[in-house]
Amino acid sequence: MVRPHPKVIRVLLLIVIPVMALLVGGVLWLRGGGSVGTEDAYVKNDIAQVAPEIAGRVGEVIVRDHAQVGAGDVLVKLDAEPFRLALAKAEAELDAARTTVETARAQWLETRSELGEVESQVDYLNRQATRQQALAVSGVTSQTKLEEATNAAAVARDRVTVVKRRLNRMVAALGGNPEVATDEHPLVREKLA
Repeated sequence: MVRPHPKVIRVLLLIVIPVMALLVGGVLWLRGGGSVGTEDAYVKNDIAQVAPEIAGRVGEVIVRDHAQVGAGDVLVKLDAEPFRLALAKAEAELDAARTTVETARAQWLETRSELGEVESQVDYLNRQATRQQALAVSGVTSQTKLEEATNAAAVARDRVTVVKRRLNRMVAALGGNPEVATDEHPLVREKLA
């Protein structure tokens, strides 16, 4: 067997093999150096954290792993049923608040009419008491009739005070203004918010 010359071996070891290694390394770098990959992930583009604005159960996932997405793209769809139920509940509470305000307004109108009736009764009973007093002075009526008329007038005046206080409570329950539009009442505005 013929042995190569030591200069050839030296040139081969010092020049040819390192040049070949550089060429192979360069080709590998050019072909695969653009992306680093593993079995679990690709690290090539920006990665962004995604967080929901509202909590809910995911109904459908629209994108797949490692898919490119843009701003505003829909990634998942939430199950709409809990939101429909919450909306129905809110609408029912709003209707109940409107009914409460309308009922309070109707009671206020009724009590206002009652006040007019009671004030008319006070006028009548005051006139009766005055008449009974004039008759008592002339001796035509008894003291009992005078006391009954005077007492009835006093009771009617007290009833006017009670009805006025009830009206004041109703006005307060109507937000200070019984003529306010239903949707402007604080109770309804709270449910609209």
